[in-house]
Amino acid sequence: MLLRGVRPNQFTFGTVLHSSTALQDLAIGKQLHACVMKMGLQSDVFVGSSVLDHYVKMGVIDEGRRAFDDICLPNVVSCTALVSGYIKNNQLDEAFRLFEEMPERTVVTWNAMISGFCQMGLHEESVNLFVEMRRVGVAPSSSTFTCILTAAACISALAMGRSFHADTVKVLAKLDVYVGNSS
Repeated sequence: MLLRGVRPNQFTFGTVLHSSTALQDLAIGKQLHACVMKMGLQSDVFVGSSVLDHYVKMGVIDEGRRAFDDICLPNVVSCTALVSGYIKNNQLDEAFRLFEEMPERTVVTWNAMISGFCQMGLHEESVNLFVEMRRVGVAPSSSTFTCILTAAACISALAMGRSFHADTVKVLAKLDVYVGNSS
């Protein structure tokens, strides 16, 4: 492409960065990031999110944070990617700090934090976050219920687990296999 004089755009970089992540090739990702910087595309939310996603999935969270900071107007996708990256790299405090600063959160963002607390054995915090999620009006998904039912079981909160299970049935109308197996 470059040899033919065709200039890559933000969609080209997004696709190629995704491929380098799938190949688990940090070196190619770094080269692509350098090209992004040279072309001045690092502030584009689509390109910046792709660079960020590559680094956090490769376990290079500091570079991921720098890519996030370069994005002119981070959106919920880029914020959630960094939250998930922090969690994956056992930096729950950083994840929660960013989560708290986010002006907008989707169910995916909430699930990342709820799951992160569960993974760290902080089941009560997970339950509290779920209650807050419901309070602000975010509809849970089957992934939310899978995690929250497990958290309730871990803190031996049978009544709470029953309440969550009833909420699951009401919200999802039909239990899927994953939720049914966690109750």
